Amino acid sequence: MMKPSKRNVSPLAAFDELLTPLSRRKFQTLSSPPLIQAYLDSLPYIAEERDRSPLQLLADGQAHCLDGAIFAALALHKQGHPPLVLDLVPARGDELFRFLLQ
Repeated sequence: MMKPSKRNVSPLAAFDELLTPLSRRKFQTLSSPPLIQAYLDSLPYIAEERDRSPLQLLADGQAHCLDGAIFAALALHKQGHPPLVLDLVPARGDELFRFLLQ
């Protein structure tokens, strides 16, 4: 379990501190919306009742739509875009999450 930081660190700075060197290099290559989408498209889709944080997504190399939407929102936010996630709830079927770029 991670020890709480004794200093006031922003969530983005805390994320950066927790990246492994390999994950940091991967995350730094995601420098545009098309590259973020291409990375997410390369991951296997795993339909399970588990929600991954962006750190877990990088470590596991797999995701479902909520994982991908949160990851993409974080990656876009680090580039200066507002982090927007859309939750689509159908009358029947699976709930869908999408990240939005303004």
